Amino acid sequence: MYFHISNSNNLLLVSFSTTLKEFILNKPEKYITKNSLRSLSTILREYRSLEILQKQFLELYGFIFIPFQFLVGNAILYIIYTLLKHGPVLPGSTKLLLILCGINLAIIWPVVLESCGKLHQQGSAIIRSWRYMNCGRHRKYFSKFRKRCKPFSVGTQGLFTIKRLTVLKFLKGITRGTFRMLLTL
Repeated sequence: MYFHISNSNNLLLVSFSTTLKEFILNKPEKYITKNSLRSLSTILREYRSLEILQKQFLELYGFIFIPFQFLVGNAILYIIYTLLKHGPVLPGSTKLLLILCGINLAIIWPVVLESCGKLHQQGSAIIRSWRYMNCGRHRKYFSKFRKRCKPFSVGTQGLFTIKRLTVLKFLKGITRGTFRMLLTL
């Protein structure tokens, strides 16, 4: 069951990312959809629909990222502390289990953060690409619409937004915590 849920979430993230790529105007790559779908009225309606979908998702799951970030970071530090302090007296199977859990947490969570950061970066690129859209007489209206749009992001709005630098800050915190722990042992 867990494997199935994980695959459907990955599929959702990939499909959402692919959908966002279609909103970038003047990109050098080929579009998947027809050019007629990139008209002013279609872009306005579809982008607002995606914003509503994202807002509902974040209302349900956005608050989970703050405690999960804290728990994963502390779990990794606790595993490192346990291995350093009590490593010689632990049985081999326990050491192996702790090492595998620590490595999995240290790899999977930064990958999740990086995926969420790329979503934010892609959302910013979409809004920047709209500056050069030829809207004719609706230019002023579309300019106001573009200024009201916020880039897609993951996290709690105004409290914790995951960007590309969040991965580096997380790894910096783990490294700093590890060295501080080594100094106090």
